[in-house]
Amino acid sequence: MAVRSTFSEHTDSQNTYQGKKMKNTIILLAVTSVLMNYSFSEIIKVPQDYSSIQTAIDSCSSRDTILVSKGLYYNVIIIDKPLTLIGIDKDSVILYSQITIKASDVTLQNIKIDMGIADDLFNGNLTCILIDSSSNVRIENLYLKGADGDNLVFIYDGYWSMEIDSSKDISILSVSMVGGNGAGGDGSFNHYHANGSGGNGINITRSENINMDSCSISGGHGGIPSDPRVGGQGANGNSIVLRDSSVASVINSNLVYGASKDSSSTLSLINTTVSTTSVLRQQNSISNRFILLQNHPNPFNPSTTISFTLPIRSYVSLKVYDILGKEITVIANEEMGAGSHSIQWNATNVSSGVYFCRMQAGTYSETKRLLLLR
Repeated sequence: MAVRSTFSEHTDSQNTYQGKKMKNTIILLAVTSVLMNYSFSEIIKVPQDYSSIQTAIDSCSSRDTILVSKGLYYNVIIIDKPLTLIGIDKDSVILYSQITIKASDVTLQNIKIDMGIADDLFNGNLTCILIDSSSNVRIENLYLKGADGDNLVFIYDGYWSMEIDSSKDISILSVSMVGGNGAGGDGSFNHYHANGSGGNGINITRSENINMDSCSISGGHGGIPSDPRVGGQGANGNSIVLRDSSVASVINSNLVYGASKDSSSTLSLINTTVSTTSVLRQQNSISNRFILLQNHPNPFNPSTTISFTLPIRSYVSLKVYDILGKEITVIANEEMGAGSHSIQWNATNVSSGVYFCRMQAGTYSETKRLLLLR
């Protein structure tokens, strides 16, 4: 009996060891798979390497990073390949033209887009960002302002700041979205009925798994007439509009002028304040899924904050790897309660470059790309 007991304990120990070994192998393979996509990526600078953002996009390879320096940029931008486009500072990298995304695995960070007034826009683009037939797109730390209406060009309504159509798995973090203001009639040149409506903050159509976190989203103001013969103020825009079986969630955000959806769409509001002209209400609940958010700021020097959400109490592993797959540091390795969490990583003793933060909690795993610039 004693021999059997010893053999059984030895077998159990062996099985436990083999199980741990297999688990570590699976984790390494998963991280390696992510890193292989980025192992040959480069950092391209605008205007140092290329004079315009679009030229840099056209010239770069898939999954390269384009770093944009301080300046005003006016050219229309079309992103048709996987890449990361980062402004050095949201308040100093300003675009006056639309960004159209027609590719998957795209990241935009630290940019301000202001479409101004409709008569300033000779290219016909009135919306800040259009995401069309794309997936796995991340939008972080942006300010977006849709074009205001203008009677002089007979565009009375304000325009929305972002449009998402036929896309999925879109993450929007710490973004301010403001619809353009409607034009007010002045009673001259046949403008008696020109009180335009405000643009929506964001329009979502035929899209799923659209996740917004820590955002401020507002519809534009309706046009205010300067002549009483024109009539009352135009309608304010909605913060969010969902159509045609779209699915979206909003977490830890503020919505102004409310949200609208058709009966086929689903909108979840979590810890989000919604204000309308007559109602102010608070939607509170805990997220029903695991979420690893993009670090903020990114790029960073030397510290950055990594945030994530747990639907239930879970054991969380949060690790950072370099471009070769070597583990650099363990940020977290402990049990945590349900809800939102934020942890700061100080990379003072780490050299500049691309790193990857991988989170594991139960069966959930996710990896985010970090850029350390000194």
